Formats: sequence, structure tokens, C-alpha cells
Amino acid sequence: MKHLYFIRAATAKHCWDIYDANTDVWVFGDVAGYRYMRSCLRRAQGSSRNLRLHKFDPRSHSMRVIVVPAARIPMRAPRLKAIERIVFIESRPEMELVIYGNRAGYDRLSAAFERMIAGGSDGPHDHEHVDDNLLVPRSVYLNIRGPLSRWSRSRLGSYAQMVYQRQPTHLPPGIEYLTAEVWPYEEINPRRSRALSLR
Repeated sequence: MKHLYFIRAATAKHCWDIYDANTDVWVFGDVAGYRYMRSCLRRAQGSSRNLRLHKFDPRSHSMRVIVVPAARIPMRAPRLKAIERIVFIESRPEMELVIYGNRAGYDRLSAAFERMIAGGSDGPHDHEHVDDNLLVPRSVYLNIRGPLSRWSRSRLGSYAQMVYQRQPTHLPPGIEYLTAEVWPYEEINPRRSRALSLR
């Protein structure tokens, strides 16, 4: 069985002249789950439909994940965007992570998962950040943790609570007024969404 989890968290950067907060999505999984993620990114390069990643473990508090078909606009440089949005699942609010990029961007993200597999750390202590060095502005960040060769809750160590206990950052504040009736699910479409610009 594969394991792949996208856990919504938050990060803040504060220096003497700036304070900046951002959603930071922590990715946990086993080697099979990371290979599955890589295959989804490769399939998205030639797909004409959004790819909805499977949620393998209903007990986890993973975000839903959609990978949008690769952008057809001609760009040599890798371009990648990751946004989050509120969706309702059986009348309950959840967060959905939407990943969109060009082919080169998907190759770069796929390579990050490959590096984590090849690193052989067999634990979530190693990690790779996918942030402003690859993502276009107004993206959420990805924090890809080292995969486990064989999944077990105990082998996650102190990270198990992030996967299996609902975190205070699971939903953003200020969405209490939204309901499934006023916020129906809409399939993501890069042609109709300004949030998905790769510029």
C-alpha cells in the first residue's frame, strides 16, 4: 500500500524589516507514495484532465491534491505554482492543494521527489524545500520530508502527530461563514483562474 500525505502548516519569516507568513505544506510518505507522486507529475505533462491524487489513508488529515495538466504556453524556464483553496467534502470544509506548472516545472518537482527517494535516509528528518527558488509568487511552499521505506506510525517518530492529529493550521482562520451551499465545488481550470498565472 502507498502512503502520501500533504499536511497544511504555516511558516513565518521575520527580520528587523519584514514579517511574512505563508502556508507551508509538509509532505510525508513512503517510497511507493513518492513514486506515485512522480508518476502523477509525469502524467500531467501529457494529460488533458486534472489529476486528483488518491487519499490513501482516510484517518490522516491530508489535504486533497489536484495536479493540473501542464501549461501549453511556450516557456523554457521551469514555472510552477502551488495554491490552496477551500472545498467542502460532505458539507465539511477541507483544504485542496492545486499544483500547476509547465513541463520543465513538473520535471523539477519530480526531481525533488526523486532526490528524496535516492537519498535513502529512510525517515522524515531529511527534507527539501520547494519555495521561492522554483515557485512563482503567491504560491504555498512545499516541505518534502524524507520517505520511509516501509510505512509505520512509530517510524515517523515525533512527526506522527502532524499526520494523524488534526493541527491548528488544518484550516485557515476566518472561514466560519462559508458553507457548502454558498461555496459549491468547482473544477479548477487554468484558463478561468487568475490565481493560476505562471508569470
